[in-house]
Amino acid sequence: MMYRFVQLLILVALLSISKVAHSGDVVTWAKMDFPPVTITIGENAGQGYGDLTRKYFTDRLPEFDHQHLDMSISRMVSLMETRDGVCDAAMFKTPDREKVMVFSDQVYWIQANRIIFLSKNRSRFDRHLTENETVDLERLAADKTLNGVVVRGRSYSPRIDAAVQLLAKQPHFTEVTDTIQMFKMLERERIDWVAGYSFEANFYFRKLGLSNDLLSFRAEGDAAVIPGYFACSDGPVGRSVVAGINQLITQAGRPPEYLQYYKGWLDNQALMDINKLIASLN
Repeated sequence: MMYRFVQLLILVALLSISKVAHSGDVVTWAKMDFPPVTITIGENAGQGYGDLTRKYFTDRLPEFDHQHLDMSISRMVSLMETRDGVCDAAMFKTPDREKVMVFSDQVYWIQANRIIFLSKNRSRFDRHLTENETVDLERLAADKTLNGVVVRGRSYSPRIDAAVQLLAKQPHFTEVTDTIQMFKMLERERIDWVAGYSFEANFYFRKLGLSNDLLSFRAEGDAAVIPGYFACSDGPVGRSVVAGINQLITQAGRPPEYLQYYKGWLDNQALMDINKLIASLN
């Protein structure tokens, strides 16, 4: 009887140890509604390019117990400071974030904010394009036949922000408080161009059922892309997840299969630009 009791105690202890070891494999992925990067509500929930890219990697990391939790960015950062195994699938690096997070190798090539207009008006903008097919913002700002709109208080890029300063209070330039309002004005041809991300513009046009096609061009002098990463809390589990992600990035090669999720939200010009860039990296 005593022997069986001792065996039972040993079995319970072993199960307890196993459970503790396995609990370290739990990974909590932050979810937030930031379409079309991540979409948590509506008929397109889970179909953002960040959602699908995350699924691409988590499907290939079955050794972890992947869980998903809705949270704000501030809540995510707070959890990363105090808990291991918290991760996010779409992050830009900053010095403050690098203090509490471990970042993967580059996953995304995110195009910077661009100048966006209706494709049928391309001929009106040709005179403001450089030989590299980027927008000369000084020439665009001086053209009083083209009316532009940005969202008030938003920072776009060093070059676009400088142009906004030049355009302030000019009659052919407007600042609005709402992104949806800005894109509605563009579709209804109340204005001629806006500044924003290509993927952002295409998301809102699709969401609003707007039919006009868009084109977008990079501002001359701005970076072609901003690198994007996965990030996890800087602990044993987080570092293990990032190591697995980095292996998958290497295996994916160039161009990686998962890049299709981001490219699916781009207009034709933005798509041409990103394909050219990726080809130059091979």
